Amino acid sequence: MRAYQVTAKDGDTVLGTRYAGTQADARTKRDELMAQFDVKKSAVETEEVEVPVAKSELLEFINELASKADAVEAEE
Repeated sequence: MRAYQVTAKDGDTVLGTRYAGTQADARTKRDELMAQFDVKKSAVETEEVEVPVAKSELLEFINELASKADAVEAEE
């Protein structure tokens, strides 16, 4: 299954990441990140990602996302 990862960056520092199911939703997420972090469009990247649909692979994918989110929260 295809999804879109939208990431706002300040140089090499990731400010925020959102996921969207469609290109239209990805544009909306991009605009939200631009407003939230007061960055230009060029500071926000949209990348197509493949989300696994098999249960075990999907759980692994979600657990990886959760571990990244937990690491960011620990830094704050």
